[in-house]
Amino acid sequence: MKISTAIVATAFYLALGVILVNFTGQCDVALEGIVFSVVEQRMNEKKRNRSCSHSFLHFHDCFVKGCDASILLDGDSSEKNATANRSVGGYDVIDEANELFEEACEGVVSCADIIALAAKDVVQLSGGGRYEVQTRRRDEIESLASNVNLPSPSFLVRQSVDTFKKKGI
Repeated sequence: MKISTAIVATAFYLALGVILVNFTGQCDVALEGIVFSVVEQRMNEKKRNRSCSHSFLHFHDCFVKGCDASILLDGDSSEKNATANRSVGGYDVIDEANELFEEACEGVVSCADIIALAAKDVVQLSGGGRYEVQTRRRDEIESLASNVNLPSPSFLVRQSVDTFKKKGI
């Protein structure tokens, strides 16, 4: 039986997370490693298409009210079900990383951090370089489809620029 590098890496970071929690109380290193291994494994599974949908999940989450994981909340009138977000995927990647991290650092996970780290890892694994992401975000407890005001894919450049300006970006 051949064990993939990604599975070994996931096991390593999970074990590292348990050690860090037990001896130092720090989970940040474990979180980054776990998220990276899950993203790397998923990207290796999709070799033909190196982009992963959870990188779009980050934009769709952050553009509304900030990077708060509100897009992950379920409900008929939640952001996840807004028309502009119906084609967004990658929830399974975030869920898997969350589940693994909970095993190492129960009760301290920030889904907003997982989304941000996963997007960063897609950039790095796609050859776009590495950048640091601050962690310790707080997850939102409210999510309303009516708050979703993303620029439309059919917008002209000027319309997109105006939409970003209104957000202060």
